[in-house]
Amino acid sequence: MKLLPLLRILTNIFFICTCIGIIFAIPCLLISIIMPDEIPFTINGIEAVNWGAEGYLVFVSKIIVAIFWAYALYLFKKILTQFKKQHFFQEQITSLLDQTGKAILIGFFFDIVPEFLYDAILFGDLNFEFNTYTFFVVLLGLFFIVLSDVFILAKGSRENNDLTV
Repeated sequence: MKLLPLLRILTNIFFICTCIGIIFAIPCLLISIIMPDEIPFTINGIEAVNWGAEGYLVFVSKIIVAIFWAYALYLFKKILTQFKKQHFFQEQITSLLDQTGKAILIGFFFDIVPEFLYDAILFGDLNFEFNTYTFFVVLLGLFFIVLSDVFILAKGSRENNDLTV
């Protein structure tokens, strides 16, 4: 529990950075629709002027991914707050852990599927890239869901021990 304050600080910093990214991405989307010449970045090597509907959908999906991951970080912050109060086996903890894992996996889905479809439709390339990023994000989401189940089992064991004493 000595590293809990450090984890809370890092989570808060990452949450704030993600929220700032979302705050800047939404107006950037609007600017790309109105004045595509003014956008300084590309999606899959294509400038905003040449995006088309599919490019905008990929950009919107990236914003949705950021929102889901910001939500996962928010839930994780709530979990760490409960841990600071030493509330480990409450039903709220298991629910938050489960929701965090699901938010990560849904965000991952919105990250991978639109890009896969974009490449498939535009370039005819049915290539799914399985790298450490995809592996790590899926593992992280599943870890939170499994950890939720572990906390449910631990809570049941704790209640059984309290009854036998």
